[in-house]
Amino acid sequence: FVFNGIGSHLVEKLPKQEKDGSYYVVKLNFMDQLEVRPGFAKYGADAYFSSYGEIVKIVRQGQTYTPSLAWSNPDKWEYLKMTFRGSLITKITAIDHLMGLHMTVGNYFTTASREQLAPDHPLRRLLKPFTFRAVAINRAASRSLMWSKAYMHRALALTEKGLAQTWQYATDNFKFEPFPDMIARQNIDTFPLPFHEDGLDYWNLVRGFVGDYVNLYYTSDADVTSDTSVVAFYSFLDAKMPGQLRPLSRDTLKDTLAQAIFWVTAMHNHMGNIAEYVSDPAFTPGAWVENELASRPGAAVRQAVIMALTGLQQPSILEDFSLMMLDDQAKAVAQAFTSSLKAFESVVESRNWGREQVFTTFCPNLMDVSIGI
Repeated sequence: FVFNGIGSHLVEKLPKQEKDGSYYVVKLNFMDQLEVRPGFAKYGADAYFSSYGEIVKIVRQGQTYTPSLAWSNPDKWEYLKMTFRGSLITKITAIDHLMGLHMTVGNYFTTASREQLAPDHPLRRLLKPFTFRAVAINRAASRSLMWSKAYMHRALALTEKGLAQTWQYATDNFKFEPFPDMIARQNIDTFPLPFHEDGLDYWNLVRGFVGDYVNLYYTSDADVTSDTSVVAFYSFLDAKMPGQLRPLSRDTLKDTLAQAIFWVTAMHNHMGNIAEYVSDPAFTPGAWVENELASRPGAAVRQAVIMALTGLQQPSILEDFSLMMLDDQAKAVAQAFTSSLKAFESVVESRNWGREQVFTTFCPNLMDVSIGI
């Protein structure tokens, strides 16, 4: 669930190994501050793992629990694990996916390209396939999921204040960084993560594609910084995502565009395909009552309704989008990228044969070209 699944992007190495063997952690206790409706349990639980990825302890509401609890009070231990899983899936769905991916990356890159770049600007043509229908998708998501008393509010335990707290936390703690920087920050150094192994290869394909494309039109930093449309585009993003972008240069432009494409394709695949997790109300509930080992029927059904409403596909990333490009050279770069993704598919499939759990986040044949709902 954490090292081979949906939680892969949240686990980090501790600054120092603790005496009890804790080496890695997923911290979710900040969610305890989110206001919930009367009768529902609070969100939040920190899970600590050994250097081998084994659970060492769960810390919740100031109390520490270890796996030995499974012998003396098995229901309590199962409840704590469920609380961690439910908090994690709620955090990913509301904060990382909806607010971070849809309303920040998808929204701002689409808006910046539409408002700051002319229709025939090469960067707008580059981004067009990866922002396809993003406006319609995000409008539908805001109305059906984000608003007060919309589907997400009803499926979760949050009050209106708790919902506002969630959006504020998402805005204040958003990170937009090149994928290699994310790997370095997580610092998982005792065994490979499929998320990192496949993800770095996918990142290199995207970064290579963007780099080759940008090189067609800009040969130096000066070429980039003298293009007033690019400066306006980058300044718009910098204002909307303060502190996230490095000073504009040809390389930072490539990194920024590549990371945006990485988010709306692979990270959307990673954070959006959670139906298998939430199909069991005892595994990753969105709302539950304290000490009960599953969500109640109403909450489970509302969570299932969200899964049914948000399973619509966008065009595949493997489809030929070179028709959007301005010239034959750009079309050739786009087609080469598509070919590289098709070849990468067999690499992921081969790795999955040897893995404890199949990991499909970076399978191109399962990946949309832009964010969907």
